[in-house]
Amino acid sequence: MTKIYTVSEFNSALNEMFEEMRVAVEGEVSEFKVSQNKWLFFNLKDEEGILRCFATVFQIKNPILEDGLKVRVYGYPKIHSKSGNFSFTVLKVEPVGEGALKRAYEILKNRLETEGLFAPERKRALPRFPQTIGLIASKDSAAYSDFIKILKARWGGLKIHLINVAVQGQEAVPQIVGAFQCLNESNLEFDLVALIRGGGSLEDLRAFNSEEVVRAIFGSRFPVVVGVGHERDDTLADFAADLRASTPSNAAELIVPDKEEVRREFETAKRGFIAAQRFWFEEKAEAIEDSVDRLKSIIGKKAADFSASLANFFHQAEIWRKDLVQKKIAAANCIFRMELNFKKHVQEIKNRLNLSEKIILALNPESLLARGYAVVFKDGKAVRSANELDIDDNVRIKLFKGGFWSKVLKKE
Repeated sequence: MTKIYTVSEFNSALNEMFEEMRVAVEGEVSEFKVSQNKWLFFNLKDEEGILRCFATVFQIKNPILEDGLKVRVYGYPKIHSKSGNFSFTVLKVEPVGEGALKRAYEILKNRLETEGLFAPERKRALPRFPQTIGLIASKDSAAYSDFIKILKARWGGLKIHLINVAVQGQEAVPQIVGAFQCLNESNLEFDLVALIRGGGSLEDLRAFNSEEVVRAIFGSRFPVVVGVGHERDDTLADFAADLRASTPSNAAELIVPDKEEVRREFETAKRGFIAAQRFWFEEKAEAIEDSVDRLKSIIGKKAADFSASLANFFHQAEIWRKDLVQKKIAAANCIFRMELNFKKHVQEIKNRLNLSEKIILALNPESLLARGYAVVFKDGKAVRSANELDIDDNVRIKLFKGGFWSKVLKKE
């Protein structure tokens, strides 16, 4: 018995069936537009048909889409229940064909260049003698074999940490991005990371022109050398690298120096060093010799000046000695005269003292009394005249030794 569906049930049943489908559809983009910076709408067409497509900005980040571009979209069909419209829900977009790939390449290159991912000032220098190298490559490729062969031939003792990845096809981009993430999270410290692949068509090199790989190179903790394709191939990975090599073999040549060249550089440097040392020693020896000659001249002049100064000193010393002798004689004469004057002065003082002593002794009342004179006192006063006395006055007579009292009997 035929099952009967409602319209909603039938649409839901179809969508459930469609969601199990994962298909890829190729066509030319038309009527491309972005709505509210959230949803992408465009048509995919060929000569005989058209397919409405829908995607979200979240699912298709920075889409490389424009009208007229031939692309391959991955996703599943869907019927919208309310409108009944049939559309294709897009999960992934890839340009198809040489022309589309070139146009997508130019669009992405301009956008990433504007963001500064290719700026020369952000590129890091590589060490001259690396020791530990992270290598992202396909181990089964000729590019890998050539790279390792040239690397070991040019320089030895390297530690190479290989992460084997697909370098084309659907798995290439996620594996290369995962390899960079693995190296960034590793406990090892790499001197640099090399990303290599042999030549191929633009389609073959699609992974190295993808935005994901370019941003992985830009975000690497370590300097990145990219050697992809042949000399004529220019991938976006090349522009993002810190150092761009034309081929995998050229990448090996740029990463490590040639040991023979280093040996020759060392020998040249050694000869230059020896020559420089010889020149330095000769120059210094000449300078020392000149200095010795100047020193001898200076010492001779100083010695002559010193001899002249010494002779002048002795001459002055003799003059000072003679002057000192004269001054000593003068001082001795002066002292002699001072002694004579002092003795004379002392004698004069003694003479004056003796004279004064005699005068004092002569004027001393005691001296007069000692010679037999006496002093008369009345009422305690010395009597100088007889007129000061009256008859019967009692007077005291002082002698040199002792005295006595007397009465005036008569005046003369």
